[in-house]
Amino acid sequence: MTDPSEYGRLVQERQRLDGETKRLESLQRQHDDLREQMQEQGRGVLAACRAVSRVRQDFLGQALLHNSFVRISLLPYGRGPAAVERSLRALLGVAKDK
Repeated sequence: MTDPSEYGRLVQERQRLDGETKRLESLQRQHDDLREQMQEQGRGVLAACRAVSRVRQDFLGQALLHNSFVRISLLPYGRGPAAVERSLRALLGVAKDK
C-alpha cells in the first residue's frame, strides 16, 4: 500500500464487511431457529394425526362391535404425503415453488 488515503477506504471496507458478517450470522441463527420450530411443529402434527387415528379406530371398534355384516378398516395416514401437502398448501393458499 503506497497511498495513505487508501488506508481509510480499507478501514471502511473492513467495517462494512464486519457488519455484513454479523448480519449473515444473525440470519443463520434465525434460519436455525425456524428450522427447529418447523421440526417441532411437524412432530406435533404427527402426534395429533396418531391421536385422531386412535380415536377413529376406537370409535369404529365400538360402533361395529356387534355388527357381523360391516367391516371397516382404518388406514392411518391413508392419503399419501404428497396429497396431504397439496391439500394443506391449498388450505393455506401457498403454492409450491418448483
